[in-house]
Amino acid sequence: MRLVQNARLLALILITGWTPFVQAKFHFRDCKAKILKIQNGTQPDIELLDALFVDRIKTNNPEWFYKDWPRGLIKSPDVQKPLMLTKAGCYDICGAVPEFNTADDAFQILTTWVLPMIALFSNLPFESLNKRKVRSTLEALVNWIGSPQSAFTTTMFNIFQIRNCQRSVQPGDMRQHYVDSFFILGCINQYYYARYRTRIPQGMDINMPAVLAPIEMSPTAAVGETVGSRADRLERTRNRALFYGLFRPLSVSGGGLISRAPEMPGDVLETRYLLKSLAFQLRMLRRRGVYPMMFSMFWFVIAFAIALVLSFGSLGDNTTAHSLALGLGLVWLPALVFMTIVDRNPVSPTRCRVLIERWLYNVNAIIEYESMTKGTDENATPQEICWWSPERDEKGNEITPIELEINEFVGQGRRMRHCGVANTVFEHLQRKGDKQWFYNDKLARYTDFATNFEDDIIKRPFSWWVCWACGGAFVSISIWMAMMVSFNTPTIGLGCRSLSWFMFWLLSSVSWVFQAWRQEPPKWMRRLSVAVNSLSFILLLSIMFLQTINGMDSCFCRSVTFGTKSYGGYMDFEEAAFYKRAYHVVTWWAVGAAIGPLGGILPILWTLRRWARSSELWKVEEDPVSRATPLARPEEGGARRWRDGTSPVDWLNS
Repeated sequence: MRLVQNARLLALILITGWTPFVQAKFHFRDCKAKILKIQNGTQPDIELLDALFVDRIKTNNPEWFYKDWPRGLIKSPDVQKPLMLTKAGCYDICGAVPEFNTADDAFQILTTWVLPMIALFSNLPFESLNKRKVRSTLEALVNWIGSPQSAFTTTMFNIFQIRNCQRSVQPGDMRQHYVDSFFILGCINQYYYARYRTRIPQGMDINMPAVLAPIEMSPTAAVGETVGSRADRLERTRNRALFYGLFRPLSVSGGGLISRAPEMPGDVLETRYLLKSLAFQLRMLRRRGVYPMMFSMFWFVIAFAIALVLSFGSLGDNTTAHSLALGLGLVWLPALVFMTIVDRNPVSPTRCRVLIERWLYNVNAIIEYESMTKGTDENATPQEICWWSPERDEKGNEITPIELEINEFVGQGRRMRHCGVANTVFEHLQRKGDKQWFYNDKLARYTDFATNFEDDIIKRPFSWWVCWACGGAFVSISIWMAMMVSFNTPTIGLGCRSLSWFMFWLLSSVSWVFQAWRQEPPKWMRRLSVAVNSLSFILLLSIMFLQTINGMDSCFCRSVTFGTKSYGGYMDFEEAAFYKRAYHVVTWWAVGAAIGPLGGILPILWTLRRWARSSELWKVEEDPVSRATPLARPEEGGARRWRDGTSPVDWLNS
C-alpha cells in the first residue's frame, strides 16, 4: 500500500512538474493552420516571414511536402490525400518540440493505464524480510518486469510441479501424511538445490585435505577426507535425508497424526513428528491472499474492458491508440502477479530455508541412529539421537552445525536458476520404485533413490520445455499486439512507439533464451541477464512515462523513419475521424483487442484450474502437532535415547 501511495505521489509530482510545458496549445494544429494560411495568402504579417520559407510552402517544395501516396491510405473517390510533410519539413515549419498532453489528458492516461500497472507492481512477492531486502527487491523486480518470459517459465513449471505433488496424495487414513510430505517437497522445489562442488572456491584443489580448508567450509570434516570427497559425501547424505524424511513417514499405514502405538517403529514416529511440524511452520510462513488477488484481477479486467470500449469511441486517434497499445503490452502483468501469489512463496525465504535445513539435519540424525542400532555401521559407538541444538561452544561455534544446505530461494524466476527437485524426485520414484517400495524400511533403499540425484536435477523434462514455450508465447502475444497497434496507427511504419515495444521484447527475451541455453548459467551469464533485464525494465518505465506526457508525439516520431522507404517518411495533421474513414485501423485495432488479452487471460485460467485442484496442500487452521501428544523424551534405559542437551523441538523455537 505504501508503494502505491508513493507511486501516486511521484506521478503527481512528475505531471505537475510538466505543467508549464503541458499547456492547451496544439502546435501541430497551429502549424497546419499556418501552412494553409500562407498557401492561401491569408497569413497576417506574411511580409515579416523569410521569403524563401514562404516560397517553399507556396510551391509545395518536395523537400518539405510529401508527394507519394501514403501506405495504408485507402484509394477511394471519397478519400483525398491529406496535407503531409516530410521529416525535414516538419522540423523547419513546426519545430522539434513534441506536442505534450494537456494536464487533463495526462491525468486520464495516468489513472486509466499507468497507476493500475504500478499498483500491480506492488503486489509482486518481494522479500521484505530478507537481510539484503533492497538488493533482493531490485534484482527480483528487474528480473520479473525486465524478463517476464523467464518469470512465467519458472512460475508455471513450479505450479505444474505443485499439481503433480497433489496428484501423488493417496486417499485413506494416511492422506494427511501424504499432503504434508508433498507440500514440503513443493516448498523445497523453490530453492536452488545446488551441488556442493559448485560452492568450492575457484582455484581450490578438490584433492586438498578437507581439514585444511576454511572452517566455514568443513566444520565437521573427517580425517583423510578431501574437499571433493567431502562435497560428494554431503550430497549423498542430503539426498538420502530428503527421501527418508519425506517418505519414511508413509511406510506404515494408520496411526493418525502422531501415533504412540507400540507397534509403530520409532523412526516412523519421529519422522512423522518432524514432517508434521515442518509442514505446519511452512504453511504459516506462506503468503496468502489468493481470493483478494482474484477480486483485484476481476476489477482490473473490468476496467480494462471499459477502457477498451472507450478507446474505440475515438478510434484512430494517436493518443488513444498508443494508450491501448500500452494496455495490451502489459496485459501479461496481472497474470504474472496472480501466478506468483498462487505459487505461494514464503514471507521469509531465509526462515523457511533454516527450518528445512534443520529438518534435514534431524532426519539424518535418525538415519545415523538407525544405522547404528541395526548394525549397518560397524564403527558405531554411542546409540543416541543427536538432534539439532541451538547451543554454541565457548568459541561461539554451533555444537551441531548445519551442513545439509538447500541454498538460496529462487522461486518465481527472481534469479536464473532451475527448480527441478520435485520433478527429479518423481522421476526417481517412478524409475526405481514400485507399488510397495515405501513399505521397505531398509536404509539402502532410500540411499538407492538418492543416487545420481544431482545429475538428474539438471535434466529438464518435456514439461519444462512446454512451460518455457508457453511463457514466451503469452508475453510475446501481448507485446506483439501492442507493437501491431502502434505500427498500424498512422503514420504506418516502424516508429518510436512500435520500435520501443520491439526493443522491449528483444531485451526481455535475452534471459529467456539464456534460460533454455544453460540450466546452470555461469556467473557472467547471470550478471549479463540482470544488466539486460535492468535496461528492459528502464525502457518499459520510459514507455509508460512518455505515453503519459505524450513525449513521443514529435516530428521525429510522427515521421516514422526506422523502417524501409515504403513505410513512413512523412507526417500528417489529421485526427481520429479521418483515420477511421481512410485507413484500416478498425481491423488492426480489432485484431489487437481480440488477441492481445489472451496473453493474460489464458495463463490466469490455467493457474486458477491448477490452484483449485492443489489448494489442499496449503490449508492449515491450527497446529495439529501441538494438539496431538508431542514426542516425549524416552526414559532412561528405553529403546531409543537422545543425546543430552538436544530435543526434537529446539529446531522450531530458535
